[in-house]
Formats: sequence, structure tokens, C-alpha cells
Amino acid sequence: TFSGCTQLTSIQCGENITNIGKYAFENCSNLSTFVIPNKVQKIGDYAFAKCTSLTSLVIPENVAKIGWGIVSYCDALASIVVAEQNPTFDSRDNCNAIIETATNKLIRGCENTVIPDSVTTIGKYAFYCCKGLKGVVDLSHITEIENYAFFGCTSVTGIKLSESLKSIDKMAFYRCDNLTSVKIPNPSTVIADEAFSDN
Repeated sequence: TFSGCTQLTSIQCGENITNIGKYAFENCSNLSTFVIPNKVQKIGDYAFAKCTSLTSLVIPENVAKIGWGIVSYCDALASIVVAEQNPTFDSRDNCNAIIETATNKLIRGCENTVIPDSVTTIGKYAFYCCKGLKGVVDLSHITEIENYAFFGCTSVTGIKLSESLKSIDKMAFYRCDNLTSVKIPNPSTVIADEAFSDN
């Protein structure tokens, strides 16, 4: 709907909106604030991708479905919070991330995310092109890392993996340019094609 409106700085949505569709605000590079109405139930794929001025995102209590890569390339994003009343997702331990409560899967993160020990899976596109994610990422309690999870995280220099790690899926660490070495502690870990390609 507003994809590519690069001069848009803010928008006020009606309270009766229940769905934010795919790519709705993609590449609104000057959109710095956005309040998701409380009645929204679904946020589509890449809804806020490339909103490079967006600094925070609050997921209201009625959101039950979140698409892939909703904040991809959002370089200024420093805070992600899920409303405490939301039964589907949470931001436990003030982690600055969106976690699927029933599965303990982290589905969206940002540069300030601290992955809780209770999380077992890093979901698809969770940190896709999150260039602000820096240093060594502690994944010592993670059993599965899904497709494109850390794709393009160019400031990540190392990862600490779990001895219980079951799988690293396709392109999970693709184009992590500063990732210099990786130790896979579990010899039975399944590593998909191109998991560490182009590094």
C-alpha cells in the first residue's frame, strides 16, 4: 500500500484495522514511528522491511500471525516489545525480540536482542540482514537454526553453538562476512546446503 513512500515520516492508522499486508510499508525509509492498532491480528511478510529509520516496534495483544522478515534491513531498530496480554507471542525477559510462546521459537530479533535460555529454535529470517547484531552470538542452548536466520549479519564475528544442536538450515549464516571460524560441537548436527556460504 505504501511501499516505497520514502518521504513518509509518520502515519496514523484507524483503530479498526485488523490486517497489515505484505510489503505494506516496505522501504518507507523515513518512517521513524508507527503505532500498530490494537485490533491488528496479522502482520504480513516484509511489512516494515527497509524502514531504515524505524527505531522501535510494539506488537499488540491481538496479533496472532506474523510473516517473514517484517523488520528486515531495519538498521535503526533497537527495541521490539510484545504486549504482555498477547497469548501467541512474547518478549520474555525483556529480550527485545518476538518469541512464539508455544514453541519457544525466536521469530524476529534486532541488534539489541538477548536470546533467553528458554528459546530452543531460531526461526526463518529471524535476524535477516541485521547488520547491527555484533560480536559473538550465544546459541549454546539452541537446538535448531532455521533457513536464513542470520543471513547477512555482517557484524557477527563468532557463534557459540550447543552440543545438542540438531540442524543448521539452508543459508542460515550466508554472507556473515566477519564470521571467521565456527566449531560444531555435535558431530551429528545436520548442516544444510550453503549454510555458511559466501563468507
